[in-house]
Amino acid sequence: MKQLATSNLEFQQSMSSNNMQFQQNMTATIQDLKTQIGQLANTVSQLQSAGSSNLPSQTIPNPRGNASVVTLRSGKELPHFTLQQLPRSTEADSESSVDPQSWPETVIPLPFPSRTISARKPKDLGIFFVPCTIGDYTFADAMLDLGASINVMPASIYRSLNFGDLDPTRMTIQLANKSIVQPLGVLEDVLVQVNELIFLTDFYMLDMEDETFGKESTIILGRPFLMKQ
Repeated sequence: MKQLATSNLEFQQSMSSNNMQFQQNMTATIQDLKTQIGQLANTVSQLQSAGSSNLPSQTIPNPRGNASVVTLRSGKELPHFTLQQLPRSTEADSESSVDPQSWPETVIPLPFPSRTISARKPKDLGIFFVPCTIGDYTFADAMLDLGASINVMPASIYRSLNFGDLDPTRMTIQLANKSIVQPLGVLEDVLVQVNELIFLTDFYMLDMEDETFGKESTIILGRPFLMKQ
């Protein structure tokens, strides 16, 4: 029991001695660091006071200018190659020597070719004539117009057919000569017979004059009529 107490006492004394030695070493190390930091601060202060021209970060221009020779680590120098510019006459000859037939000619079609060849076209393919019958009246040349958005009947034909009253309308129509006219009214559900087929058609009545529409003015069947077929 006495030996165990003695061993504990010796161990505690040894630990205390080691701790004291460690603290002394740490104190010495910290003191050395403080000394080095102080010396570094003094050096920086001296460099700043001496001027920025003495700082090592100052760039030094290359005394050789543009180096044109490449030197390898072995000491061998690579030759310097220069690009030779061709004379203008040579460049022109090389350009003129290209065969123009080597590139295929590209022809871009016009989006609306009919506008450019309208003078050569004998008639408008969007307008054609068909015979039709309305009531007791037969039209030998009723005009089918793909560009017309409504069906039109001259007021003179309407009066000769002795149909009923017209329904009022506020629609305005722009004619081919850019003039604006207002229909006299609309006549709905008119029976139009083409060959053996009969269609219900709505007609807008216009007061057509011969000076404006020509002596061959007749009914005009537009896209609404064609959509029913």
